[in-house]
Amino acid sequence: MRVGVIGAGAISDIYLKNMIERFDNLEVMAISSKHMIHAQEKAKKYGLKACTVQELLADPQIELVVNLTPVGAHYQLIKDALMSGKHVYTEKTLTDDIKKAKELLELADAK
Repeated sequence: MRVGVIGAGAISDIYLKNMIERFDNLEVMAISSKHMIHAQEKAKKYGLKACTVQELLADPQIELVVNLTPVGAHYQLIKDALMSGKHVYTEKTLTDDIKKAKELLELADAK
């Protein structure tokens, strides 16, 4: 499965290393971040493409989005990824609002 990562903070290193080195069924292709310089640094380190979130979500090759952003950003990013036809893995809490979490689960089931 081809993967795009959103979020290039400190936790991203262990995720990227594990996805690249330990999972033969994953092909990590791209990384995006709120701050493009962080995405570019991680992209260079791991041999990935740095791109904006919009570019990552629009890429038809990317099947799975790994969301490593702070919880406050989760709702909209997960919703946008699902609406783009992507599978989503998110770290931490799904979202900080139970109604929004239920909405995302229903959307995921529908997609």
